[in-house]
Amino acid sequence: MNLITKTIILLSFFPLLVLAQPELEIEPDDLRFEDIFSRLENAYFINEGNVTLRIDSIVYKNHLYYVRFDNQYTMPFFIEPYDTVRMDCILAGYYFVPSIDTSDTMWVYSNSVDGVEKIEVEIEYWDDDFNTGIISGIISDTALVPIPDASVYFFYEGNYIMHSTTTNEAGVYTAELPPGGYLVAAVKDSYYVTFFGQQFDPFNAEFVIIDSNTIKNADIVLPKHTITPYSVSGFIFDSLSGTPLGKGIVVVRNGTHTPTKTAHKLNSSITNNSYTAFVDSRGRYEINNITEPGYYYIQSFSDYFVPSYYSLNNYSHIFWQNADSVLIDSKLTSRNIFMPRDSSLGGGIASGIISFTNKGDDVTDVIVYAKPVNYDTLIFNFSFTGEGGTFKVPFLPYGEYTLIAQKIGYNDGYSQNFIIDSLNTSISGLHITLRPNSVDDEFGLPEDHILLYNYPNPFNPSTTIGFRLPKSSDIELKVINILGETVKVLVQDHLLPGNYEIDFNASDLSSGSYYVILKTESGIKAQKILLIK
Repeated sequence: MNLITKTIILLSFFPLLVLAQPELEIEPDDLRFEDIFSRLENAYFINEGNVTLRIDSIVYKNHLYYVRFDNQYTMPFFIEPYDTVRMDCILAGYYFVPSIDTSDTMWVYSNSVDGVEKIEVEIEYWDDDFNTGIISGIISDTALVPIPDASVYFFYEGNYIMHSTTTNEAGVYTAELPPGGYLVAAVKDSYYVTFFGQQFDPFNAEFVIIDSNTIKNADIVLPKHTITPYSVSGFIFDSLSGTPLGKGIVVVRNGTHTPTKTAHKLNSSITNNSYTAFVDSRGRYEINNITEPGYYYIQSFSDYFVPSYYSLNNYSHIFWQNADSVLIDSKLTSRNIFMPRDSSLGGGIASGIISFTNKGDDVTDVIVYAKPVNYDTLIFNFSFTGEGGTFKVPFLPYGEYTLIAQKIGYNDGYSQNFIIDSLNTSISGLHITLRPNSVDDEFGLPEDHILLYNYPNPFNPSTTIGFRLPKSSDIELKVINILGETVKVLVQDHLLPGNYEIDFNASDLSSGSYYVILKTESGIKAQKILLIK
């Protein structure tokens, strides 16, 4: 082959060589946050090239924003040719936006043709008259000896881990914080995690309320570990992407019951043994030196995710009635928890009080969830109860809600419906009553049937669909396509009251959106699911 022929062949392939490259396109490339009710914006990362795109890093002010993706979003991550990945950008630092931070730029570094892309960010509200309060205190052991280098965490409104600090040589800490209510927790190796109020979990901790230019004291005493062979560890994950969540806590509380798809009489017991662990940057938690062997519930909490319980099948279980209690009588590992996303990023507040039919019952250990009335499968945010059973569920978007109160060993309590809108951003005076279960109770069953989260979603090719029935009913559970055509009937039967989970295999269906339809004698519920192959 002569030189001219070789040159012609090389030139004929040259355009292909040039085109074999990744190319990142971001749409939109500007994000705007208009007010406290508009704190979630989306951008789409598109690989317009014909080679796999690698996203190396995203640089932004992480004290102001929280970023997550629909796929696994630990850096680096990859986007296949002509594929698209959605990014959630949450304005996390909404509680204080100084005018200097109202304009920002996110820098996206990749192996794309240009190497770096940018996203312009505008925050269209701010507060130049902002003032802070101070929480300070001493962290000591049970002999009141100060503990240096202890970590102290602050949970804004009981939900978000907003800030942390460490104690000095005298065991003293100080934190300057925006006005609001805080749970305060102290952490140190060889000591049990303890919250202000000398509690070992956030359910029973005391809130510290600060206003502008006020100082509140919050001393905490840390008990030393009692050395035992009983421990539990695992990871917490984003149930949508499978990404480990590097921020949050896991709470272990004593109690037992066995969830079932059909039975509605469950045996349950509860004592006050509880333990808390902070999740490390890898998403791992570990609770050592549990003092007594026994059955426990394991529940995780993380910013912008719905609190979830451990289950044997790795599903996202929000309510304890569907969770699996765990026998901790040795060193247990791989007790992983999968958490659905919480998109309740508004500014609405719902507050009220919890009471019990048995007047002497303990008003602690209660969690209150906000559920949008028109979306059976969603839960928007939560609250722990404060002194006297009071609660405040913050950060609600506009919409109509009911509140669900839960305490292990009790039937769920429900509030009346209420609306958060531009004229009513704060609703007070809500009342929820809880009553203990008996052997004849139908644990935690709602007044109406509920179609629960399916997991995973999106899925390929299988997912599990859950639903709850308050009473016996003829039911039909089916899947339809976007044209309304039935593609699969999953259940058509008369069922007893209880909690159910049905596996749906869509290996014979094409990618796309489908709807799960639950029809009972009292009505019809629907839920969108997404099959991606």
